Amino acid sequence: MQFLNPGILWALGLISIPILIHLFNFQRLKKISFTNVRWLEEIKTTSSKSRNLKHLLVLLARILSISMVVLAFSQPVLPPTVHKTDPGNWDRVFYLDNSFSMEVAGEGADGLSTGRNIMSEIIDKTNFSGDYFFFDNSFSSADEYPYERSSLLDRFSDLDYSLHFRKGSEVVRKANSFPPRSRRKEVWMFSDFQENTFGDLENWTIDSLNEYFLYPLSTTTKANFYVDTVWLSKPFIEVGNSFELRGILKASGDFNGLEASLRLIVEGNQRASKTIIFEDQQQEEFVFELSLENPKDFNCTIEINDEGISSDNHFRFILTPLSDIKVSEIGQRPNPYLAALFHSEPAFDLTFMPFGNPDLSVLERTDLLIIHDGHDYQDLPNGFLQGFVESGGHVMLLPDADSSSMALRSFMRSNGLSGSKVKSDQDIKIAPLSEGDPFFEGVFDEFDRRMDLPYIQLTRELGGWDRSILNLRNEKPLLVYANIGQGRIYMLGSPLLPEFGNFVKHSIFVPVFFRLAAFSTSSEDQALFQRYNREFLKVKISVLPDDQLFRLTGEGMEIIPNQRIVGKYALLSTEGRPLKPGFFNLVLNDTVCGSIAINTASKESEISAIDYSKLKAFSESRDNVRFLESGSGVQISKSYNMDFVGRPLWKYCLIFALVFLLAETLIIRFL
Repeated sequence: MQFLNPGILWALGLISIPILIHLFNFQRLKKISFTNVRWLEEIKTTSSKSRNLKHLLVLLARILSISMVVLAFSQPVLPPTVHKTDPGNWDRVFYLDNSFSMEVAGEGADGLSTGRNIMSEIIDKTNFSGDYFFFDNSFSSADEYPYERSSLLDRFSDLDYSLHFRKGSEVVRKANSFPPRSRRKEVWMFSDFQENTFGDLENWTIDSLNEYFLYPLSTTTKANFYVDTVWLSKPFIEVGNSFELRGILKASGDFNGLEASLRLIVEGNQRASKTIIFEDQQQEEFVFELSLENPKDFNCTIEINDEGISSDNHFRFILTPLSDIKVSEIGQRPNPYLAALFHSEPAFDLTFMPFGNPDLSVLERTDLLIIHDGHDYQDLPNGFLQGFVESGGHVMLLPDADSSSMALRSFMRSNGLSGSKVKSDQDIKIAPLSEGDPFFEGVFDEFDRRMDLPYIQLTRELGGWDRSILNLRNEKPLLVYANIGQGRIYMLGSPLLPEFGNFVKHSIFVPVFFRLAAFSTSSEDQALFQRYNREFLKVKISVLPDDQLFRLTGEGMEIIPNQRIVGKYALLSTEGRPLKPGFFNLVLNDTVCGSIAINTASKESEISAIDYSKLKAFSESRDNVRFLESGSGVQISKSYNMDFVGRPLWKYCLIFALVFLLAETLIIRFL
């Protein structure tokens, strides 16, 4: 047996007080004479013996009751079963997984509430004198410092679900890193231990100086349905034209024979519904047909009716018909046919810049950059075109009648492309179009292979390109493109001038160049939705900031994320910031410059916890890792105290002290 306060044992000397009282009775006795007392002699002898026994029992009860009280204050404990090295040099670190998969974890409540309650009980019921630390999936810098007990309980109550999720190796590494590194740590981890995130057990850096406690909050739902992705049947949406929205609905858990009901909501109004029954397949494709009547952003939601994780029952995305497509033209003078074409349609914004005076701020926000091949482009920064294309921009190269830029030839050559000049005065008709060509999808009400197509004079020999959109009847390519990085380079094999053919005056000229511009800002250019990604969120912006910062607003939140501008995109990092699923606007000076729909990570929708036997085997193979199968915070605290502190005996000492005091009272009263 050990004593937590052995200095109190000196108070055992207090037992001398009842002993002295017993030995020295200061009460004076009065002698009373009787005439004939011989007949009382036997009774007197018997009474004296009984009185002495009573005094001894009272003395013993008093000595024992005082001893028990003193022992209670010295806090006796049975030795712990686990010897803790350097017991005064330990801190305690709590981790609570607050990802959305925890909604269906825990007994009788959600995982977050269950974890909070158990941690509060552990703090209240365990004997621990070190500092307390806490962190959740946000890895917030505000949690780098120790908490007082009361403030830690307040931190628990403020905790809410977050889009952040972590791998087990990241959590262990974070827990080990809390300062000061010289102190040992008890690491308490409360999670549903999903296989997708915590399954990397082999990468956990278990520090031999620390103790780890793993508490799995078991999943209480059997199946969960969630939308994995959605996409458009066309590369872009045209106002008033119908299109198909396609998607994949996935199921996890025990889903066989269950059905999921879907509702498509556009700007708060239901536009379609569908019911999907799952048999053996884990995923099913669905299709909704709809049309949009205005060139604006439409906030859309697919709602799922199931009893699984609630946070993924609303899959959010944004549909945007063609609008505000920025086209820039660089040349000696504006091409009148391009000007007439793009100025006639409000969805396009055409800007002309003469040679020698390019506006880089405009070029960086350009979707389609049209360059007339007639200048060396020494006024453009070195590598600008390459960077523009690789970051998602589209470039259209148009040959001029007389010259060929050395800079553009070098640019094409560096990408394995060629457009050497050839001399030709022969008019050649464009070859018949392919009916299944996605470039012309939806252009013609009725496709006619015998349609009359324009003729043209070819002035460039095009080679090394990925694909041709238009060919001549002599099988020479006329309009070609190549994908470079995230962008695309187009080239036309003839100038856009009437002396080189009637292409610019033909009806097919309009849809071809409209499509080129439209493809530059297709659905692939700005994703319909984004899963939460800890690296960054990518938002296409309409305004470039100077020295000001964008604000991300929506769902009752407003944060200023870490941000950098790359071309026409803002890359936002929300690491360490609270974030919820929903629709958000990127705001600069009260002006909305971009929109984004954020959903939970698909990993959080998979109901697949690590098998308990795997966690048990992991803990049994390491002396300092303990797997806590179940139990309340009170039960865990009791087990912890017995293993690491020892069994406290002070309560039993107080009980015995009361028993001895009661015995003393009974002896005096009835004996």
